Amino acid sequence: MDIASMSMGLSQARVMQGVQLSLMKLQMNNGKEVAQNMIHDMGKLTNVAKDPSKGNSIDSFA
Repeated sequence: MDIASMSMGLSQARVMQGVQLSLMKLQMNNGKEVAQNMIHDMGKLTNVAKDPSKGNSIDSFA
């Protein structure tokens, strides 16, 4: 293998590594946003039950 082909291979490997790292950062940021939105939405759900006596018993028959 000559020096030129080794240099090109090394350069391509560096570019691929940079692209992979950028994609991983994007995925992590997206996951963080999804988690924050989910926590925010769950906070809205805690105020749903206005009457504490509702939902304590279930009428069931067969």
